[in-house]
Amino acid sequence: MAEAWAVFRQLDDADGIAGVGSVHGQFLAAAGQSEEAVAVLRRSAEAWRCFGREDDAAEVEELIAQIQGTAG
Repeated sequence: MAEAWAVFRQLDDADGIAGVGSVHGQFLAAAGQSEEAVAVLRRSAEAWRCFGREDDAAEVEELIAQIQGTAG
């Protein structure tokens, strides 16, 4: 997952960033890497918005809120 994320970021592929970022961010959060998870998820939400997919972006924003609520 991390490798796919790196490739999509390098290519600046919004579709890959949106989809893979949504999942990769959750993996990072589960591994206790909250700051990195939030950064990945924020980028994913931005990418979803590029496609006009506000519902998907809102789901990612909810994940961010949950992570920030439990982090720290």
